[in-house]
Amino acid sequence: MGLLGGLHSLHLHNNHLSGEISSSLQNCMSLVLVDLGEKEFHGSIPTWMAKRLPYLIVLTLRSNKLDGVIPLELCRLSHLQVLDLANNNLSGAIPWCINNFIAMVRKEKHVHSIANENPMYENAMPPIVASAPFGRKDFSENEVLVTKGNIYQYDKTLSLVTSLDLSNNNISEKIPRELTSLQGLHFLNLSGNHITGLIPKNIGNMGLSESLDLSKNELCDEIPPSMSGLNFLSYLNLSYNNLFGKIPSSAQPQSFHASSFTGNKLCGPPLTKNCSDNGKTPEGNEGDSEGARSEVDWFYVFMTLGFAVGFWGVSAPILFIKS
Repeated sequence: MGLLGGLHSLHLHNNHLSGEISSSLQNCMSLVLVDLGEKEFHGSIPTWMAKRLPYLIVLTLRSNKLDGVIPLELCRLSHLQVLDLANNNLSGAIPWCINNFIAMVRKEKHVHSIANENPMYENAMPPIVASAPFGRKDFSENEVLVTKGNIYQYDKTLSLVTSLDLSNNNISEKIPRELTSLQGLHFLNLSGNHITGLIPKNIGNMGLSESLDLSKNELCDEIPPSMSGLNFLSYLNLSYNNLFGKIPSSAQPQSFHASSFTGNKLCGPPLTKNCSDNGKTPEGNEGDSEGARSEVDWFYVFMTLGFAVGFWGVSAPILFIKS
């Protein structure tokens, strides 16, 4: 628990806590950081959080047993820069009002990369680009975040990190187009849900994105060409969806490993499958190569020859030797 001129952050270190999230937190209106992750909390996300905790910058509820929908009331948390609801049983749709997270929408004049953050237990300190509530430009707290498939600890300027993690829930329906308004968002993880529909065509507007994970959903259609404009992207995972067609031909998507696209019906680099003349995926699985298809064809050729030799080896003596 951190104290900054009063109670401004709450870390609960007891891993055996359970039950519903206590309504007593309503009395701590100056809280900036709330970390209730990796406990045994159940029930729904309290709708009073937005009204009673209006200055929240970081809200972490990951790895609990929370259910129900993500309440629209959370959209009132305009200062929120880190929202981590991963590894719960949340259902329903991503709130359409997600663009009310003004701190995630704001795209700063001085573009910076925080891709060089250090692994767990080493500090990562991105530069100051925005003001936090109460007139402070930073706050002396640290927080563990899961980004780019790894665990990192941020310190000092945590209030400047922007991250949205809704992974490993039961969230469904389409990605709201309002999501692409989050032009200041660095890390987005929606993996391991049941999200359907298309990847928003304007996803390239999220120009500060460094990590984008949409894997293990039910997304369909083609990868939008605008994704090629995500120049700061260093981690991408679109695997195991229902995507098809040609991977955008500009440099950015093709700079990732083929595993970022596996489990779809995609073609073109970095996959070995070539696209047909109309840019669509040819028949067969995405990992097939020309050599593999050739090997299958020769298998049937040799099987046919073997059958013919065996048949005539037995039949010829019967037909030509009278005795």
